[in-house]
Amino acid sequence: MKPLLLASLLLALPLQAQNNTPCDAINGVLDKVQNEYVAEGNFNKALKTLNKTIRKAQNSDCPQLQDAINLFSKIEKITSTEAFREYGKKLAKGNAAAQKAIGDCYFNGKKGLPLDIVESTKWYMKAADQGDPGAQYQLAWCYEHAYVGEEQNYDEAGKLYMKAAEQGYALAENQVAHYYQSGLYGERDYEEAVKWFRKAADNDLAEAQKNLGWCYCTGRGVEKDLAEGVRWYTIAAEQGNAEAQYYLAECYQNGLGVAKDISKAIEWHEKAAAQHYQLSVNELKKIREKAAK
Repeated sequence: MKPLLLASLLLALPLQAQNNTPCDAINGVLDKVQNEYVAEGNFNKALKTLNKTIRKAQNSDCPQLQDAINLFSKIEKITSTEAFREYGKKLAKGNAAAQKAIGDCYFNGKKGLPLDIVESTKWYMKAADQGDPGAQYQLAWCYEHAYVGEEQNYDEAGKLYMKAAEQGYALAENQVAHYYQSGLYGERDYEEAVKWFRKAADNDLAEAQKNLGWCYCTGRGVEKDLAEGVRWYTIAAEQGNAEAQYYLAECYQNGLGVAKDISKAIEWHEKAAAQHYQLSVNELKKIREKAAK
């Protein structure tokens, strides 16, 4: 069984036939530590086992002894991080939330762990296999961006997004909607996209609220209703979504689904521009140049 965790950090150690010699005994321990304890997330047990082996073999001339020392040092360095101090005990019990949290630490380069998205996927896989929706979403993202395998895998990503979405995970619901809208689940299905955007919007996800507003304003997957589109844009804009703020400003600027109001348009463009949303920055410049003439 190949190790599932920390493969990029641990040594690839040679294994020899088991002949009950001291050197073979060390090989057996190294194999067990990497392929069982480390793979399971039980790093304390890995360190204790290695420490015991190193003590017993410290007077031997086996070259594998140095391998054991090196492996102990690598694991000790990793487990001394803030991330492993916080989640280590739960990891040893196979806790999915802890596995997902370690994946997040690698994904973002936080709590003493390096930014390593490939490494993060190994943790997400462990948690996703236990049904953790956040890990399923993150793992789907990794498949989508070719951090698992050699190329983008939308099929696998789509399956994982759906698993998380079916558990009510808002980010995944929004992504499932995009997949239906883009035809990544087969033919484009705008009505199905609206259904999932609405689920995520009802879960208070501003991005989905903005997307649902767009569907109403364009009539994609739902009967066109500019006033309803403005309503959803407003809900998302008030949560700080810059793109929704831009669309809402455009509605006020052009009287789409709401009474024309340039002052309101400027207000919402300014909010979006403060978040460096370039379309609003450009629009404000045009409005001010026109007013100056």
